[in-house]
Amino acid sequence: MLRKTLSVLSITDKLETKNWKLKTDFLALDVLFLVALPETASAELRAYVLNYDDDTVSPIRASDSSVIATINVGDGPFGARTLPGGLYVYVSNELSNTISVIRTSDNTLIKTINVGIGPRTVFKPWQDALSDYIYVANHGENTISVIRTSDNTLVNTLTVGNGPGPIIGANGPDQKYIYVSNKNYNTISVIDATTNSVVQNITVG
Repeated sequence: MLRKTLSVLSITDKLETKNWKLKTDFLALDVLFLVALPETASAELRAYVLNYDDDTVSPIRASDSSVIATINVGDGPFGARTLPGGLYVYVSNELSNTISVIRTSDNTLIKTINVGIGPRTVFKPWQDALSDYIYVANHGENTISVIRTSDNTLVNTLTVGNGPGPIIGANGPDQKYIYVSNKNYNTISVIDATTNSVVQNITVG
């Protein structure tokens, strides 16, 4: 079986490419994102790669392009989001209907949270006032799971349109709304992040 590799664009101004060899022979790269760890003296930059078929996450140290751990998560890791500061990573497991919470300081799985059916997109508002929650689109159940990050508890389940997918939020301290695109329903569901309630459904094309 062929070894999987990850080709990325360097974050340096030279824009060089690198190939990162992953320690897995399984399908990878559903998502890639970089996390800076402020609690370390070097503020180490890492990429976290989801291995869908292997049910693992591969953290890659950007300084030397090495895979530094293999973290077992739920079945079919699909999407992920980090908290501001990069202390924790939340991974949606599409086939086991769970969220895995990873502590990045030691790359340890610290909690598994049950959510709806087929979780995919994980969204985190960046505004300070709204920083205590993440939102998970459950594609197979037409709901959004709301998780309180202070204690990693599921606090609400919101009904939206058919096939919720990408979630976006407006930037700026006064922007409190989150927008969920419903792929199979031709609508956008609008969530008020201050009350965690659906306040409007907008018909689109």
